[in-house]
Amino acid sequence: MFFVIEVNEESFDQYVLLNAHKIPVFVEFMGVWSGPCISLDKVLNGQLTYASLAAKADDLEMLNARLLSNLNDYDVRFDRVIRLIAHYEYSETVENLFYIHKSDPEYKEGAAKEMIITVSNMITPVDYEFAQEIKRKLANFLSE
Repeated sequence: MFFVIEVNEESFDQYVLLNAHKIPVFVEFMGVWSGPCISLDKVLNGQLTYASLAAKADDLEMLNARLLSNLNDYDVRFDRVIRLIAHYEYSETVENLFYIHKSDPEYKEGAAKEMIITVSNMITPVDYEFAQEIKRKLANFLSE
C-alpha cells in the first residue's frame, strides 16, 4: 500500500524521519519551476499509481498461466499490463496493449489505446526514443 503525503519543513521530521525505520519512505524533492523535475514527477506519479493498481491484481506468474490458457482473455491481459508497468517492462506492456487494441478496439471503451498513450507520455522523460517509437506505431496503426 502506498501513501502520498506532501510535507514541508515543519512536517518533514514527523512524516519522514520518524517513520523511515518502520516503513520504506520515498522522498521526492521537486522544484515547481524546474522542467526536469516536472517531467520526473509524471514518471514517479505514474509508477506509484501502477504499483498501487498492481498490488490489487493477481501476481504476474498467475496471470501468465491464465493467459496461456486463453490468449484472448483481455481482462487477464490488461491486468498483466498493469503488473508489467509496475515492473518497468514497458516493451512487453506496449506489445500487449497493441494486441488488445488490434483484436478488440472497443475493449473497455478503448482502454488499450488510452493506456498506450498514457504509457508513452509517462516514459517520455526517461526514454524519449522509445516513447516516440510507440507514438509512431500507434499513429501508423490508427491510419490503417
